[in-house]
Amino acid sequence: MRSNGFAHNVLGQSGGRVMADTGRAVIRASAFAILVLLLRAVSAGAEPTELQARVVWAAAGRVYVASSSPLSIVEGDLLTFYDGKKVAAQGAVSSVLDGTLAVVRLKSGSLDANKKLDRLRLMAEHPKLRPLDVLRIGIPSRSNLLFACATPSVRSPLPRAVFRGEAISVRSFVLSRDKSDGATAQWPDTILVRLFDEETDEEIALERGELDAGVFWPGELSSRMRDDPKWHDFSYGTRSRVVLAALVPQDTPQASIAAADSNALLAVNDSVFRGDLVPWDVAAGRPAATGAFEPDSPKASHRFEVDRSVPGWQNLERALRSGTSAAAASSDAPPIRVVLMGSQTQTPEPAWFSFAARCPVVGSPGLRDYLKSLGPDALASIVDCAIARGGR
Repeated sequence: MRSNGFAHNVLGQSGGRVMADTGRAVIRASAFAILVLLLRAVSAGAEPTELQARVVWAAAGRVYVASSSPLSIVEGDLLTFYDGKKVAAQGAVSSVLDGTLAVVRLKSGSLDANKKLDRLRLMAEHPKLRPLDVLRIGIPSRSNLLFACATPSVRSPLPRAVFRGEAISVRSFVLSRDKSDGATAQWPDTILVRLFDEETDEEIALERGELDAGVFWPGELSSRMRDDPKWHDFSYGTRSRVVLAALVPQDTPQASIAAADSNALLAVNDSVFRGDLVPWDVAAGRPAATGAFEPDSPKASHRFEVDRSVPGWQNLERALRSGTSAAAASSDAPPIRVVLMGSQTQTPEPAWFSFAARCPVVGSPGLRDYLKSLGPDALASIVDCAIARGGR
């Protein structure tokens, strides 16, 4: 296992070292608790700028915007679509995938009838939000159904070395931002990170107001919080380098793969992961165009076998078998293998159907738009842990 988070060495220290540092830890904890009580806000926002990207698809109030270079927008940014000098539509970025593809939810206007989407001009602006001095966030230190997390660590949410990390204790850490970097002014000066072994404890901390935000592994967030109007409008942070893939044996005719087979996988996403996974086009690095789960679909015509290195393989295989026909279950034909892959993983069988892992990022209602402006993908990346098959 390997980790590029600053907490890796801290978590590996002996109990004696932790006890020796107790006095300093208490002082630090008290200082940062005071900082939390002294949250302040400053104005933020910028003038609209032209976005070097093009619209690749639009339908039913949803627009996909793509660029060959990294997009300078984050979730929550506002986009205006111009057809010549006329405003054709306006919307907000709901997610940015792999840095080069953005999904926009329209708030006004429509692009459905536009036949020259690639000629639209795009203007982007950051919403005028009030950045925090201190953000308190909970992250999972636990393993999950997809991968083991034996040595969790904490890392900067931004690719550059903007945040400097320090341990308060073996369960809590502080990330301090380099304020000289003006490009990150919308981020908090300080991020207080707390590790949780149990998702229930993390939910309780959110409800008590001890956290401003919490990151959960796919499928963990309870139905109660998902259905509660106070919390249900949460965001997703996509860990696109974590891919659950169905691999088809090389001698299996592609024509024999039926819609019912893919529906069996969609059913697992629905029943086991509460819909938190998203069908993923590995080659393109973005969500795949696929239908929704159909409860009344015919049984799968192929047998599935989940790789034993996946911690939740028994749960996943049981769910897949329930959606498989009796003939397929008793067949001696090679099964479709379901494995966890990293971005660099190579397999002899072609990946026929894949999911990317999305982590619910739940925030207090008053901070929801602010968290979206920072980008749930970045917040979900704060937690780092070793994952089977070299993925992350």
